[in-house]
Amino acid sequence: MRAHLRLLCTVSLLALAACDGTMETTKGPVDPATLGPLPARELLAIESGNQSLRAGQTAQAEASYRSAIALSKGHVDAHIMLARLLANQGRAAEAQKIVQEGLSWQPEQPDLNLMLGKYLLSQGYYTEAQRVFENGLIAMPRNIDLLAGKGIAMDMQGDHIGAQLAYKEALTYNPREQASFVQNNLGLSYLFNNEAKEAVSLLEPLAKEKDASAVTIHNLALAYTLLKEEKKAQEILGDDYDADKQKEALESLEAYYAAKKKGDEAATPPSLPVQASE
Repeated sequence: MRAHLRLLCTVSLLALAACDGTMETTKGPVDPATLGPLPARELLAIESGNQSLRAGQTAQAEASYRSAIALSKGHVDAHIMLARLLANQGRAAEAQKIVQEGLSWQPEQPDLNLMLGKYLLSQGYYTEAQRVFENGLIAMPRNIDLLAGKGIAMDMQGDHIGAQLAYKEALTYNPREQASFVQNNLGLSYLFNNEAKEAVSLLEPLAKEKDASAVTIHNLALAYTLLKEEKKAQEILGDDYDADKQKEALESLEAYYAAKKKGDEAATPPSLPVQASE
C-alpha cells in the first residue's frame, strides 16, 4: 500500500453513498481470520486479471476481477484491484460500488478504508475521513498511509497537536528515508500551529538533501518568513522567490491564527505551501 498521502495531493476519486461517509451494507460482514486462503477459482480469476492488467488489457482485467468478486464469500482481494482500476479510469460511481461491497464484507479492511478516506479528504469531509482512517488502523495500526491520512484529517479540523502525534507515530514505525512526505506534513502542521521554529528544525535538514522536494523548500522558506527572516527565505527560494506570494501565504496563516484564537470553529488551515513562480 504505497499510494502515499500528501496534504495537497490529488487523491483517488471515489463517490460516496452519502455525504456523511456512511456506506450501505450489502453483504457480510465476515471475520477475515476465519476465511482461510483464497479458493482456487477465485485466486485464478484474480491472477488472470493481474496478468491482463500488466499487459495493458484493462477490459480483460476488469472482467476477470468481476468474475472473482462474483465468486467471493468474504475475500476482498478482487474488490481492491477492481476499485483501483476503475478509479484510475475515472469511473468513480462504479469504483464506489465495489468499495462499498468490499467494506460490507470486511469493514476494517485497510486498503478499502484508505481509498474511502482519501476520497473523503478530497471532498472536505474531514471528521468522517478521520473515522475511516482510524477504522483501517484497527487491522493495521502501524500503516504509514493510514496514519498520515489520520494526521491530515486532524490538521484540517484544526487539531494540530493530534495530527502531529499521528505523524510522529508514522515516523516511529517506518524508516525515515521512506517517509519524507510525513515529515513534510509534520512541518506544515507546525506552521498551522504557529510553531515556526519547530518547522525550521525539522525541514532544514530535508531541504539540504540533493533530492529535496519543492514542498519542503517552500514550507521552510515560509517558516523563515514567519520568523521575520525574509532574507533567509529569499536565499532558500532563489529564483522561485515571489515576495507577493510569500506575503499572501503569511497573511493567510496569520488570519488562521487569529480565527483559532477567537475560537472560530469554522476556521480551516489555508492552502499551503506557496508554489514556485512560473
